[in-house]
Amino acid sequence: MDENARFEPILDLPALDELHQLLGADLCDIAAQLLAQLPAQFDDVCAASAVGDFVALRSAAHSIKGSVGNMGGVALSRAAAALEKAALQHDAALVARLMEQIRSLLPETLVAFKVFVRERCED
Repeated sequence: MDENARFEPILDLPALDELHQLLGADLCDIAAQLLAQLPAQFDDVCAASAVGDFVALRSAAHSIKGSVGNMGGVALSRAAAALEKAALQHDAALVARLMEQIRSLLPETLVAFKVFVRERCED
């Protein structure tokens, strides 16, 4: 069984494969940058959430939504989009629930991207 198959709800693998066909090694570089940047983006979300800074939280959630979504990270991108909306509405209870969801999705998403990079990008 293809190890990537277990990540289909986390990643849009057909879209990633299409991007890989179009971009080749450039996609691998972009994926490596995402892997390096995503933990810091998550730290920004956590910091803003911890102090109730809805403006910073909205911005940080938007960054995650875009960077992960552009790379086919559908589950985390959707959660970040919902967090962005909750921050816009200043809905602290929903923000707390979504933070738990994102906290759960982040490691799964990182592992899924690492597997993708290992299987598609490493010689």
